[in-house]
Amino acid sequence: MGGSAIGTIGTFSKVPIAVKTVYSNMTYADISTGSNHTLLLGAGVTCFGVFQNDINACTSHGACVSLDTCVCRTGYTANDCSLPICYGLSASDPAVCGGNGLCMLPDLCQCFKGYKGVTCIVTSYGFAYAAGDDTKGQLADRHVGNDQFESTPIYSGGLFNTHIQEIMAGGGGSFTLFRTTTGSLLGVGFNNYGQLGDGSTSTRDLPVVINVPTSYRIRSICTGSTHSLAVDEFGVVFGWGNNVQYQLGLTGSSFANPTAIVTTSTTGVLLYNQSVVQVACGNYHSLALTRNGTIWTWGQNTNGQLGTFHIGETGLIDHPKPVQLIIDFVLYKRRVSAVAAGDTHTIAIVDDGYLYTWGSTSYSTF
Repeated sequence: MGGSAIGTIGTFSKVPIAVKTVYSNMTYADISTGSNHTLLLGAGVTCFGVFQNDINACTSHGACVSLDTCVCRTGYTANDCSLPICYGLSASDPAVCGGNGLCMLPDLCQCFKGYKGVTCIVTSYGFAYAAGDDTKGQLADRHVGNDQFESTPIYSGGLFNTHIQEIMAGGGGSFTLFRTTTGSLLGVGFNNYGQLGDGSTSTRDLPVVINVPTSYRIRSICTGSTHSLAVDEFGVVFGWGNNVQYQLGLTGSSFANPTAIVTTSTTGVLLYNQSVVQVACGNYHSLALTRNGTIWTWGQNTNGQLGTFHIGETGLIDHPKPVQLIIDFVLYKRRVSAVAAGDTHTIAIVDDGYLYTWGSTSYSTF
């Protein structure tokens, strides 16, 4: 009862009256009032911190029947029903989608670049063509130093008869990376920070082999302004090139050879223990997406592109080592299925298809 001019109790009444609750079965265990606001301690059945009747209970893929007990809809699994099932395998299973893709929704695989088919078991490839500035040799057509500019796509002769599964143009750094059907990596173009990963800082007009220290196949690559990342089939993440803004998550200003990236854990846990399946590079920041749908971010954060402001930071702090983005808080227990990074902004797609963005909007990027 009493005044509620600024919504302090949600109603205005001179006699006691029941206050409407958000959920039909919610009760209150405690209350407290200030001069201009009211606090209520809700009580009721919850599943993993979400009230039973909340649309987000059991990640919207099941019913919350008792405390932390979800009954999942067909096609979903896990305690909170957050993982879809694709052709009999959970989205967290390394073998799901043939080991070559992500289980996005029940029986819906999103194949990694270079694979196709409903279960991503068919290998696909192409041949490299390129256009534009070639003054640093980044088109792999042997014209470096001749101030060549190609106005139409030409065949990258330096990759003759090479089966390419993924191509990646350096974001402003005049270099190019290629991933082949054998899982090996090639690089060409400007190499002032070692972003080609061949152990040197020499510009290359012909593709060179990148010295990834692994016998496993590389399945995802990305390039920033002057740095590069790769992740192999077992989730080991490697970085090389410029690290002045911590975009490699390593200790040192630059690396001419690929080096495994470690998280902030005091035990030195490698990112492969997180089952990384995709990497994304901004100009000076980086991200890793795990098979369980969590995001790790590191590097420059001057525009909030790391998305870590909500975890108690008092400002936009750069992160020299990978830190986990608190998905449960920001995306309300949603599982992230894809990430991308622009110059100073970041985008993520969650399991229900919604798009989340953070960072700079200087050019109406989102």
